[in-house]
Amino acid sequence: MDDTSMQEQQANLQAIMNQDSPESPSRDVKSQGNEPSTSQEPTKTSEWQQKLQQTTQEPYNTSAWNALITFAESSGDVEKIKEAYDALLAKFPNTPSAQINYLSHFLTNSSSFAYAESLFARFLRTSPSVELWKFYINYVRRVNTGPATRDTVGKAYDFALNHVGQDKDSGEIWAEYLQFLKAGETATTWEEQQKMDALRRVFQRAVQIPLENVEILWKDYEAFERGLNQITAKKFMADLSPAHMTAKTKLRELRKLVLPLASQTSSSSSSSSTPSRIPLDLPSKPIFSSSDRSLVGSWKAYLKWEEGNPLELGEGSVPSVNAAGATQTGGANATSNSAVQERERERERERTTFISRVQGVYRKAVGKMRFFAEIWFMGYTFLLGVGKQDDALSFLKQGIDANPSSVILNLALAESLELSANSASSDAKKTAIAEIHATYNRLLRAMQTDLEEAEKKVAAATAAETEDGTGDLHNNDIMNDMDGPSLAYPQSLDVNGRSPSKIIKEESGSSQATTTSTSSMTNATDKERAEKELRSLRQEYGLVYILYIRFAMRAEGIDASRAAFARARKDKWSPWEVFESAALMEYHVAKQLGVASKILGLAHGRFPDEIDFVVRYLQFLISVNDENNARSLFERAIVNPKFTPDLARPLWEAWARYEYQYGNLEAAIKLEKRMAEAYPNDPPIKRFAQRHSYHKIDAIANRDLGFSAMRDQPKSTIARTDTLPTVASPTAPGPGSSQLISSLSGSTNKRPSSPDRPLRREDSKAGGDHGGHGPPHKRIRDISPSARGDRDRWGGPSGKDRRYGSPAWDRERDRERERSPPHRRGRGFDREEEKTALPQVLSWFAGQLPQPKSFDGPVFRTDDLLQLFRNAVIPSGTRARSPPPPPRPSRPPPDYGPYQGPGGGQRGRRY
Repeated sequence: MDDTSMQEQQANLQAIMNQDSPESPSRDVKSQGNEPSTSQEPTKTSEWQQKLQQTTQEPYNTSAWNALITFAESSGDVEKIKEAYDALLAKFPNTPSAQINYLSHFLTNSSSFAYAESLFARFLRTSPSVELWKFYINYVRRVNTGPATRDTVGKAYDFALNHVGQDKDSGEIWAEYLQFLKAGETATTWEEQQKMDALRRVFQRAVQIPLENVEILWKDYEAFERGLNQITAKKFMADLSPAHMTAKTKLRELRKLVLPLASQTSSSSSSSSTPSRIPLDLPSKPIFSSSDRSLVGSWKAYLKWEEGNPLELGEGSVPSVNAAGATQTGGANATSNSAVQERERERERERTTFISRVQGVYRKAVGKMRFFAEIWFMGYTFLLGVGKQDDALSFLKQGIDANPSSVILNLALAESLELSANSASSDAKKTAIAEIHATYNRLLRAMQTDLEEAEKKVAAATAAETEDGTGDLHNNDIMNDMDGPSLAYPQSLDVNGRSPSKIIKEESGSSQATTTSTSSMTNATDKERAEKELRSLRQEYGLVYILYIRFAMRAEGIDASRAAFARARKDKWSPWEVFESAALMEYHVAKQLGVASKILGLAHGRFPDEIDFVVRYLQFLISVNDENNARSLFERAIVNPKFTPDLARPLWEAWARYEYQYGNLEAAIKLEKRMAEAYPNDPPIKRFAQRHSYHKIDAIANRDLGFSAMRDQPKSTIARTDTLPTVASPTAPGPGSSQLISSLSGSTNKRPSSPDRPLRREDSKAGGDHGGHGPPHKRIRDISPSARGDRDRWGGPSGKDRRYGSPAWDRERDRERERSPPHRRGRGFDREEEKTALPQVLSWFAGQLPQPKSFDGPVFRTDDLLQLFRNAVIPSGTRARSPPPPPRPSRPPPDYGPYQGPGGGQRGRRY
């Protein structure tokens, strides 16, 4: 290589280290071994266009990107390689595997080194990858082999260590740099001293960083110092020992934090990579599964640890000159002030190192977790906290480029720009406000794209459901054709009089019905899921419009707010919440009640079947004392056929509260009669208690129904209560009424169909508020001794004359139960028995029965009643009651006293 080319390459490398990006050469740079063919086959060109189109339509499909890169590399066309990698890195910037593979295509021949250096200038400026920086250093050492170029190589090492030297995996670069410095030749003592000083500076920087090889570097540094001077070695080692011990300790913590991150494997690292390049490690879109949440949690823990400044960089106190220093000599004062200033400068350097270290960690995090907006927001918050306003905004905009539909990132940018506009000049304020408008518009467009995709999913699910119904009819026609008289042979009949074709049809129809039912249920579930997703996205879309209207009101006044609402009003995706927010804005800010009422009336015409909106509209009319319109709205809503009693209950409750508080008694009673017709299972006491309560004060529930006493009892005692009150208000719960809301009559009059087994009333009662659908039933425990004793005092026989309820009788009863299966669900019955399904007719009948919670009368324990009947003595009507049997003679208890001798036991017998 001649001197001219050597100088040109050194100049280019110097431009890279100065962050001056050289222009890409205009000529086509192609490897000699990879000359493109002059003509392309039509099939290959078509395939290339198809792969490009696939990556455009599915930008997050890592398999498509791998296929595109593989096809470009196998074609041998450098232009295709450039186009493929440029498109890939535009979507996935700071991906080291892609950058290194891209560079490798231009390092095989010296004629393409200029383009490789331009790529280095593009990638290195923001790359946190240690592997890429190693790749760069290897290239620099490859093209700079002479003694005259050692200075260029040294600057390349310094350049790399200033960017990634704080990374724990950069220990290899530090060790190589030290070996490079040791290998330097010196001709004079001064050069030798300069070499030793350079080695000491690099050693002292490295041994204070938690590197993977920090202990090896410490041993090498100790040997280096001892080889120079034993006395100064002790001083240097003692001064650096605390910082080195901190680095060793923090390295152990760091390894634990990054261990879950090291096991992260990207779905794009597949077998589609060729042996000539390393696998592409592309970030994937989150689905927020358990593994995604775990990975995010690991990254957050690591980032929080780094933000906590575990190495205590820049946190040392600066010694101050006290008042006594004024009496010292001028030279002493000057020396002291110089030391303080030097220490302050050292703190600033350490503080800069700390910020640079955390920034590098965040760059690495967003490279791996590019599509997780939370990581971007954490980095933005950190940079704001350390005073890096410009860097924070730049980082936030990069996150928005990666996640254009992220709500948190776009709103954070809008807030930051609005705060800066409030303190800026008029021209700067206009510019900032215009940028905020652009931010909201960009976010709305991105969310519109998501809404359109969700709408397509709903349409596809609906079409699949329709196709299932059509397929059933077609299959039924086919099965009907099998019974035609076209069979040429006589058909024999089975014992039930069925022909073979009839048997085939019935068996096939049964199997097909099961398959069709399963497919229909799956399609229905998919449709419900898609509709739910569409509703959620639409509400989020409306929220962004609401925030946009708020911003316009704050920044530019009511006219700008109305203009934003006028745009939202014409948008088909705007939900009713946007209209309500705009109306409340007019009422509270502009003091325009008429405009607010018109907006809500317009919304009611657009969303007449949204029960939530109707309730909010009714509450607004009540709050502004517009009774006539409120009553009219209520009367129109309750006759809406789409509002079932369950759905309309909040509407009834809201109007009932209004009548209870501000209407007359006759109107309230009349409304209750109408509610009794709509909800026949609601007990009268419930309405009465609601009519005489206020907010959370319910004296009837506390004083007359015992709710306050019930709250003071343990749960087990409450569950065993014989009679439960059933009054509560689901809309305005009081202190006690909220505990038994579910024990009231439900909004449905029938229980769910096809129960697996009948439910006892005591089971539903023990379930608390679950109403028979709560936790699994458990074995009921035996009655406590105190409760058994209470029942014994009811008049049954006791003591020795008691037969039933004795331990011997209980054991005999248990043995009888073990010999024969129980015919009822009594105490001690094993509930783990196998469930049996009811016949279809009984299942339908059980489904028509009211739910257990509909019963509001007293509930008795059947076991207690049976025990009472067993222990009761029922006198006979024909003969007198037989006297109890006389007591049997018994022998005296044994004497365990001391032996008294012959005849002595007669005088001194002891008990």
